[in-house]
Amino acid sequence: MNGGRVGFRTSSPDRLPLIGPVPDTAWYREAYADLRHGPQRRLLPPARYLPGLYVTTAHGARGLSTCPLAALQIAALLEQEPLPLLRDPLDRIHPGRFLVRHLKRQRKP
Repeated sequence: MNGGRVGFRTSSPDRLPLIGPVPDTAWYREAYADLRHGPQRRLLPPARYLPGLYVTTAHGARGLSTCPLAALQIAALLEQEPLPLLRDPLDRIHPGRFLVRHLKRQRKP
């Protein structure tokens, strides 16, 4: 008899979780298409998200420590309270970060 156990953990390419509102992908692609041209001299419009849809995933091996923080973050977003994280960590865990990176790396026409 073979005994064993397997566990799967989701993770992201940069090993940081994705926590926050789910981006409106079609809107991102259109509104932020100029990111491929390099730094913007004009202000970009505020991001749009799918209404009422939030995600907390890809916690990997650090889930025991990042899930409570994710819960606080999502609760603060839902209740429109001050966020528990500062801007820099928020940018690092933002669910739209890979989409923005992809738009920046697209070939220039």
